[in-house]
Amino acid sequence: MSFTPKQRVLMRESRGRAHVYTVLFPDPFTPIGIREDQARSLRVGIAYKDGKVRNDFDRIPIFQRPIFNATWSVKKRQWEDFVPYGASGFTWSPTEAMREVVYRCYPFWYQLDMSGEYGPYRVSVSDRPLEGFTLAPMFRTGKVPVHRPVFEMTIDENRIPHSRAGAMPYISNPDDLMDMAWRFDETAARLESVRDWFSDALLQLVEFARWDVGTVMPGNRSDTITKTGEGIIGTEASLSDRGNGYGCVWRGKENPWKNVNSYLCDLLGKKQVVDDGSTRVMLYYLKDAFYYDGDLNEYYKEVGSYVSRDMGHVEVGGWQLSSVGIMYPSKEIAKGIVAKAMACLACESNREYAIHVGVGGGCGNILLPSTVPSSPFHWEAVQRSCDGYEHFGGRLVLEEE
Repeated sequence: MSFTPKQRVLMRESRGRAHVYTVLFPDPFTPIGIREDQARSLRVGIAYKDGKVRNDFDRIPIFQRPIFNATWSVKKRQWEDFVPYGASGFTWSPTEAMREVVYRCYPFWYQLDMSGEYGPYRVSVSDRPLEGFTLAPMFRTGKVPVHRPVFEMTIDENRIPHSRAGAMPYISNPDDLMDMAWRFDETAARLESVRDWFSDALLQLVEFARWDVGTVMPGNRSDTITKTGEGIIGTEASLSDRGNGYGCVWRGKENPWKNVNSYLCDLLGKKQVVDDGSTRVMLYYLKDAFYYDGDLNEYYKEVGSYVSRDMGHVEVGGWQLSSVGIMYPSKEIAKGIVAKAMACLACESNREYAIHVGVGGGCGNILLPSTVPSSPFHWEAVQRSCDGYEHFGGRLVLEEE
């Protein structure tokens, strides 16, 4: 049997690139994408309450993020003594010192086509280092998985931070949050980074095939920030939303958005006056959180301007920071959400203070009201001198050797 050249192209495209999962955003006026390559025919269902539905991404290793109890070894600077969720001895609320609830992330690689008007035209991820692909920045090596906290950071009666169920997330200012994280391990602890956010966002875009993921998984629907564990207990370590106002779970990560405003510890902004007299905000990246002091210092590297299409690809410490602050294909979404962030930036005209950035939020804290769907692409940026500076939360991350 013979085929025309056009038929051969169609058959080749329908098979897609092996080990590559892609979403296209060809229309800048809609948040809905088109799945391509190995993601072309995959189905994504969302489990409401305790129901189980089909989600084809559950069977793809790089999207599997199993949950464990693990103990942090300060000496080895590693997690050890793993007990998986569902096994005898697992608990959502461990009481032993430095024993927490974490999930495992397997290395993956990504490729971006940044020709879109308001963000990437194409987002691809793969489980192997293909030509033209870059290792996701949350990984130091493509051979070793990393672990991240299931829960937002809480503080016990001894003022020690944890990732455990049954407590209120700790909310304060970024300096205090970092000090609290260092009480766990002053050499390895930090809060969530833009590297973590960027890596998660790549997988979320491919899985949901849309930008406004908050409309699919709205999370906590009240103005009240909920306790840790109220979203994840009774669910599995995959995509789920209990549909009862207690938040949502994405691949082991409880409340990935719409609860606390999770501080990104390695990014700061600074206002500048440009030649025409207008004000712009420049972003600065800190490669090693050990040098964090809450303000710009000599260890920060300027990476581009906030909410600027001209930013494109920027190399930061060996990885690419891509169009931060404008990853919205819809003009309405971009205008609305960026305006909310910029309103916070404009709340203090003083250029002396650094601008701190958090992601998620959306329980009536700072800018995003509880009625607005939150998402990983909503950023809240606040100067130290503003009231909103006291309303950040965080996630306790331990850097493994």
